[in-house]
Amino acid sequence: MPFIALRRFAAVVLALILACAPCAVFAGAYVTQPSGKLESVRHHFFLPDEMPKPRPGSVVFVPEGDGQPKRDWIPLVTGLAQIIGSTVAIVVAVTR
Repeated sequence: MPFIALRRFAAVVLALILACAPCAVFAGAYVTQPSGKLESVRHHFFLPDEMPKPRPGSVVFVPEGDGQPKRDWIPLVTGLAQIIGSTVAIVVAVTR
């Protein structure tokens, strides 16, 4: 019974670390199992990702980032282009 509770606790801690750390770099996160084996998230194209399951005595490592959020410029530029294009189309339609 205590092992199951500890395993659930470790899974909850891992989920909180991976979900709530704003300045963490998730690409390099891994779990060192008590046997010394390193496990990280394995990404699959069509299948669900394989998450490591920490066992009692394992160590979870999440590298710290620089504290700045990453900015993806492509969606920003695309959204601005759509807004500008729509505004120009409305102005042209109203002035005719």
